[in-house]
Amino acid sequence: MPFGNSSSAAAFLKRGAWFGGLPAETQHAVLAAAHLRTFQARQVIQLQGDEGRGLTAVLDGSVTLTRHVDEQTTALVHIAEPGFWFGQFSVLGIPTSISATARTSARVLQLGRPDFLRLARQHPILETSVNAVCHEYSEVMFKLEAEGRRMAPDVVVPTRLALLAQRRMQDLGLSAGPITLAMTQAELGEMVGLARQQVNPRLKDLEAAGLITLGKGQVVVPDPSRLAQAASARTTRPQVDA
Repeated sequence: MPFGNSSSAAAFLKRGAWFGGLPAETQHAVLAAAHLRTFQARQVIQLQGDEGRGLTAVLDGSVTLTRHVDEQTTALVHIAEPGFWFGQFSVLGIPTSISATARTSARVLQLGRPDFLRLARQHPILETSVNAVCHEYSEVMFKLEAEGRRMAPDVVVPTRLALLAQRRMQDLGLSAGPITLAMTQAELGEMVGLARQQVNPRLKDLEAAGLITLGKGQVVVPDPSRLAQAASARTTRPQVDA
């Protein structure tokens, strides 16, 4: 159904750094043209390699973003929570680099490629902004892959948590914590290439230091900047890889 009459969701999305940074008339045009879609848990939203599936914002629930590394390996890239946008490559006509599957029941806002192209002609800033997001995404993915290969577990766990918390703040339009990340220890381990048994003691160490609080299926980061500083400081200390 058309999204234009859902003012509360519109106000929520406008808080985010990317959508909130667009001109008001462009925001209004996107919201008027986009549609709400509901997905059940484990239902596919987009497949890696898709074209034109749609620019998508998570409104409720969470979405798992994965990437096929090779025929036998699938890597967990991110858990998208409300306020997160994906599908930017798709609307530019570039095959998507990730698959998206509803992690829980989820409600999303979706702008298809035909509508995106029509709006981009009327609002050139929209395509410029989406291109910038794609460039940033490519840089972040390259950095994460490089860091994952060279960082020891004591560093990579807090570093990734700090990055996730900081990006979550951007999605929510916040300037400070606390930030709650919906993820299990196994999911965090999959993101950084570690077994759950390797992640757990690192998380307990961070919790003892007051840098995070662990809950069922979630990690709370009281102060993302402090966690990032602690992760950076650990790069100068001898690390244990086990």
